[in-house]
Amino acid sequence: MIHDAIRNNTTSKVEISVEVKNNVEVSPETLAKAIWLMDDQQQVEFLNELAYIAQCAPLAMQLQAVTDNENLSKSARNLMEQIGNYSSKEVHQ
Repeated sequence: MIHDAIRNNTTSKVEISVEVKNNVEVSPETLAKAIWLMDDQQQVEFLNELAYIAQCAPLAMQLQAVTDNENLSKSARNLMEQIGNYSSKEVHQ
């Protein structure tokens, strides 16, 4: 009976979940949009993960390399400054 169903393609469809791992290149534009579209909890989780990664790498050197890069726009530099200022406790008091 099952062989007939397979041969006649009369079996009902079953949904299964399969995890597929693949390397994908993500552009800075796509990454920025993805972060921007996250809700506040997702952004908190993102920042916590970024902070964890930064503990394992020389953060000061990374930030210096970014700020020294001639391709960093003035608006991006201002954004970095705003994030730094806003995250300080003085702004909220």
